[in-house]
Amino acid sequence: MEAMKHMAIPTEKQLDSTTISYGACKFCHQNFALEVLKEGMSEEKLEELATRKCDCNEARNYLSREKKRDKVIGNIVELFGEASTTSTILIEQIDRIASGNVLKVTVDSGNGYKGTLQMTSKGALKVERSISRKLSKEEMYE
Repeated sequence: MEAMKHMAIPTEKQLDSTTISYGACKFCHQNFALEVLKEGMSEEKLEELATRKCDCNEARNYLSREKKRDKVIGNIVELFGEASTTSTILIEQIDRIASGNVLKVTVDSGNGYKGTLQMTSKGALKVERSISRKLSKEEMYE
């Protein structure tokens, strides 16, 4: 049974512009035949594709975390835009907050917007955009 676990799963080539390459799941090391572009693909990318194709528990958990991460990234981009500094900083902190190493990150962009990323008590990653509007007037009085 163990020998079967590491055998490549066959696949048929579908397109002339593709070739068959092999990658292994990063957790259980099961090999998968993957149809990729003829230009080739890095070993790291083949490993990622194989892991996404694998059905072992670790790969399923990994894929579930990646899907959740992608949703959080989508929420950040929706609130702050794709190319903003706030988005970049918050996206970089997702894994730290999800792992519990950081409780909360707040980014003040200096233009009245603040972005916050934190883990809720229910275990959800919450993204929040707040706008502070302050009006004041000052007059010198002597």
